[in-house]
Amino acid sequence: MLRCLPIALFAANLLTAASFDKDVAPLIRETCVGCHNEKLASGNLNLKGYLDTATVSANRQGWERIAARIRAGSMPPLGNARATPEQTDALLRYLQDEFDRFDRR
Repeated sequence: MLRCLPIALFAANLLTAASFDKDVAPLIRETCVGCHNEKLASGNLNLKGYLDTATVSANRQGWERIAARIRAGSMPPLGNARATPEQTDALLRYLQDEFDRFDRR
């Protein structure tokens, strides 16, 4: 029975692993792009270019700034639609997992 535990833990991790297409892009598209787009570009930031998974490695510094603002609660601003805590956690978990993976290279 104990021999199965590592496999079960690995499988559970895979099931809870966040993904860019499922957890990040929809959240950015639905919550952020309304203010951060090519026309409005609030804060001089157009997030339309961040809707592709390749941007996480290509523009890590930008994603780190985004994550920091989300963690601090300054984005989205009060009064604007906000993601659920579960959605925010999934986005931040995905980014951190990717940053950690890049750092191991």
